[in-house]
Amino acid sequence: MVAEDRASAFLEALDAPKARWLKLQGFKGQAGKLILVPGPDGGLAEAVLGLGDGTDPLASGHAPLTLPEGDYSLAVHGANIAPDDLALGWAMGSYKFDEYKSAPPKAKNLRLVWPEGANRKRVLAAAEAIWTARDWIAMPASDM
Repeated sequence: MVAEDRASAFLEALDAPKARWLKLQGFKGQAGKLILVPGPDGGLAEAVLGLGDGTDPLASGHAPLTLPEGDYSLAVHGANIAPDDLALGWAMGSYKFDEYKSAPPKAKNLRLVWPEGANRKRVLAAAEAIWTARDWIAMPASDM
């Protein structure tokens, strides 16, 4: 996860093939822009998410929307985002309301490596409360 004002330094610190790939994709740290970076074997080496000005504490919520299945850890460059906010943002991006879909889409198997220093109990309680509120908002009153 890279803020716009740190994008140039971030790209310079990468190995040449990764930096070239990100530049070809037009990556400049734009908010919500996610680039999948291939490895030498053609598989996914890493994903890089733009943070824009770096002030959105829940910016990690953009990631689960487009990432392929897998295990992910989050590293932040150029923004001061608390570990709890990284985890809560991920949880918010993972929310789905498909109660009324005849064939709900198969859930992707995305796993977040818990950010160091994050309060798991607090984050999970907050995420559950927010998901419940969002369910109530999306659900017709006649079904409550």
